[in-house]
Amino acid sequence: MELTSFLIIIISIIIFAALDWGVKKAVHSKDYDSRIITQFRVFFIIWYLFISYLGTKNILQPSENPLSAFIYFILGIFLVSFILSITKIGEAISQLEWSQVVGFQGIKILIELTLYIAYMENLAPIHSTFYGLNLSILSGVMALLLGFSLKNRSRLGLVKLWNFISIVFSLIFIALVLLAVPSQYQIFKDLPNTLWMSTVPYIYILGIFLFFTLFGHWIVLKKIKSYDY
Repeated sequence: MELTSFLIIIISIIIFAALDWGVKKAVHSKDYDSRIITQFRVFFIIWYLFISYLGTKNILQPSENPLSAFIYFILGIFLVSFILSITKIGEAISQLEWSQVVGFQGIKILIELTLYIAYMENLAPIHSTFYGLNLSILSGVMALLLGFSLKNRSRLGLVKLWNFISIVFSLIFIALVLLAVPSQYQIFKDLPNTLWMSTVPYIYILGIFLFFTLFGHWIVLKKIKSYDY
């Protein structure tokens, strides 16, 4: 097994464990309905199986226009992650401490290191890593630093700025992926292209990693909106 594949599996487990812990902590500390824990687990499993199905059936690699398939996939990730954030699951997680909802994004450091290893294993083009144009690792580093500083106090201005920058970095990463998909609009034509992200386990980079980090950013926005200041 490639190191990239192994790390993708490990990070997927870490993301599930972190969110499952967060849901349980929020439910038990805020007296939410305990069924929310089961609902989150069921959602994660169904979503994981759905992403796996897309990856095993090569649905993101139609012979005619793979770019359109990727665009619809990305739009689906944005839409479903946002919808999840406004459910009871999202409401529960938004009750966690600032340091926890922000610090969760530190997982991006592992994700970006995995992308770099994928480049070393001739899977990913260098422009999609932190050696290229992908700046998301900075978002992860800032999340850890900001998370520690928020341990005993809130700094709403810094959180707003960090969250905005992090979402922009995510959009840049998405653009790098889409502009490397084989099409008439392909700008990054260095091999390999980003079709490697359309198969299992690499599809989890978008379907799980991107999905739940975006979900985390929607949670931060939700918490900012409801913050009593």
